Amino acid sequence: MKSKRWLIPATALALVGAGISLRSLLSKAQRTLVTGRVASAKTKAPVPDVMVAVESILSEMETYGSYVRTDGNGEFIAEIQGDYVVVRAWKPMYLMKGLTTKDAYSTLITTPITIELQEIEYPNLAVARHDAYTPNSGVAYSLAQGKLVERNSAEADITITLNPEDKTQRSVIIESHGDGGLIYQRETETYIFATALEAPADGYQRRVVKHFLPRASEGWFLFVRARDGKHYAKLGLGINEVLQPDGSFYVILDGPITFSCNYQPDGSRNLASNPPKYSFPFSEFGFDPNSLNP
Repeated sequence: MKSKRWLIPATALALVGAGISLRSLLSKAQRTLVTGRVASAKTKAPVPDVMVAVESILSEMETYGSYVRTDGNGEFIAEIQGDYVVVRAWKPMYLMKGLTTKDAYSTLITTPITIELQEIEYPNLAVARHDAYTPNSGVAYSLAQGKLVERNSAEADITITLNPEDKTQRSVIIESHGDGGLIYQRETETYIFATALEAPADGYQRRVVKHFLPRASEGWFLFVRARDGKHYAKLGLGINEVLQPDGSFYVILDGPITFSCNYQPDGSRNLASNPPKYSFPFSEFGFDPNSLNP
């Protein structure tokens, strides 16, 4: 069992953007062992050799990590410190699964953690990227390159601009180019970015106007058809909101913007992928994330 105490890196800070509020739990910080089991979501059979990251959030700047693999029975033992624990499990050809427990120390030490992994049945995986960029000449994004490009570039699949008709500056216009298109997808309890494994065949539109609401918790992402009309992706965007002293806010496009993109280069609509490099502690298990999403 491999354990490590470390200051929270960018991956853990990303939990804040996912709605997980970090708070100090040092008063309850005590190490103990917890058990768990990983099974196939389809067959319920145990899944061996799964990489399991069990990370205890101790404070806003400190995390205690325990990194283990499941045995032949799909079982694992990990160490926790405190009662705010984030668990992530992954194995090649399975979707990564995560869960969070808050204020549940007594439950963790008496009830085994159960995780069901969904097997990926598509032969060709999409390329997953998660990066943050600070635009310096507008926001234009290339799906194939997985990065910002010049607004007039032939590689730009979408552009993002502030909505000139919105004087409150609380909405943006996302526009596709060439033969591309967009579908705005709201997340539900059962259908989120991670579980969207196939892009729709039709229903795409030229542009989407995204309105931001104060303290909105609704998750959303886009299905995108590339400008060549032949390739597909799903795209999550993290756009900065500036909070005013009076409680009002506005959005800006000249600060860091996060892009979570699954792009399928083979022309199919299959969007299942390995985890992007910042979403799982690959190095703790000796994995090079760049080899999974080249």
